[in-house]
Amino acid sequence: MIVTFNDWVEKVWRRVYSGAVDTAVQLATDIDATETTFAINPAQSVAVRVGALLSVDYEVMYVVAWVSGNVTVVRGYEGSTAVSHTANTLCYVQPKYTRFDVAVALNDELRRLSSPTNGLFQVKTQTITYNPVYMGYDLGPEVADEFIDIMEVRHKIPFPTRNYPSIKKWKVLRSIPDDSVFPSGAGIVFYEGGYPGQPVYVQYSAPFSQVDISNPDNLYADIRTLTGVTNTMTDIPPLGTEIQLTLPREIKRNFMESQPDPRKAPEITPGAVSNSVQAMMMVYNQRVSEEAQRLTRQYTRLEGW
Repeated sequence: MIVTFNDWVEKVWRRVYSGAVDTAVQLATDIDATETTFAINPAQSVAVRVGALLSVDYEVMYVVAWVSGNVTVVRGYEGSTAVSHTANTLCYVQPKYTRFDVAVALNDELRRLSSPTNGLFQVKTQTITYNPVYMGYDLGPEVADEFIDIMEVRHKIPFPTRNYPSIKKWKVLRSIPDDSVFPSGAGIVFYEGGYPGQPVYVQYSAPFSQVDISNPDNLYADIRTLTGVTNTMTDIPPLGTEIQLTLPREIKRNFMESQPDPRKAPEITPGAVSNSVQAMMMVYNQRVSEEAQRLTRQYTRLEGW
């Protein structure tokens, strides 16, 4: 089953709302990425007001005028990207969470999961053509920009044995300021030889890739291809995102300038919101640990006969 980035967003959206529903109106017509005044239904809605936020798909808009069913907005608010929207799309008025918020938090979570503390990563391979004249080879800009560590190095031999011997003695060079030798700034030195003219396969760990949410095509592509997560990891980023999005609500409820939540203070004591995610954090930490151990088992190589 293919899991998309939009599936992740919708999963988080459902869980953080837990059945609660925001007030919503609908676009009366299609709008492009530049229109700032458009009609909505119902035209007599009392929910829309100047200063309110509208969440439409992955875009956030700020209402600056509201007259006779026509709303004037600032497009691409809060860092979101202005895009086209079709008629009858729901516009959530002053939402507790926006899909743009959820998407940004998911990208943050992907980076967080790739820290050495958590022990999760995606595995990639760089191919280098071995030349016996050189010991050092540039790793290339793609590897240099994102790699965490080199995991394994193997080389190909041309004989019909179908054996890829490992190169066990090597050293990684980082932040080398010699553009003529290492244009990317990172390289690898082999202290054991490969076979002249044959490829050397450098397997490395890298952070999970973030998703460009300004490109609508990315929202419905396979999340494994986009980010590098494996099938067994797909539940972890949404779980971590739920925790991220819930914790700031404790900050909001403690604002002294206004009372954003209608519930009375004695009904929900200070700390109740942040404490509500403790069980989720336990599950989250357990799942991260499980997947880190799975990666360790898969990519800790033991030579055997």
